[in-house]
Amino acid sequence: MSTKGFGNLRIGYRIGLAFAATIVLLIVVALLSVRSLTSVNNALHAVTKDYYVKVRLLDDIADEVDLQARQVRNLLIFDSPEARATNIKVIETSYASVTALYARLTELVRQETGKKLLAEVQIRRAQYAKDIDAFLALVRSEQIAEAKAYLENALRDSQRTYMASL
Repeated sequence: MSTKGFGNLRIGYRIGLAFAATIVLLIVVALLSVRSLTSVNNALHAVTKDYYVKVRLLDDIADEVDLQARQVRNLLIFDSPEARATNIKVIETSYASVTALYARLTELVRQETGKKLLAEVQIRRAQYAKDIDAFLALVRSEQIAEAKAYLENALRDSQRTYMASL
């Protein structure tokens, strides 16, 4: 028998070495776990504090545009000047809300891809706003038949394009 090697050590010393090796492995596992949990925490933070906020803002914008569309149609349905004035006021208030939502969204978008997409949406929004303004001008001047034709021929298409880009 050889006098060298692990087998020739006293039993207490061997148990101590095995225990020390177990502790070292446990520390390695703990460090890897902490690093992995930090990575998961960062990803969760990105989702809840960045991505979700942007998606929520876009959803709020889509809700406001949908509200505007309903009010536009109401302008053609209801003949009362009071009802029309209320519908126009709702559209104008909603448009102001959308402008504020876009301001918040613009602050949050940092990546170039996001900035390009937001710029494209803003271009479609500008066309939609121009069409809404033209439609409202027709309604204010009591040209309801022309407003209806404008809705069918121009406004509806720009709204669909705008909503699709959201």
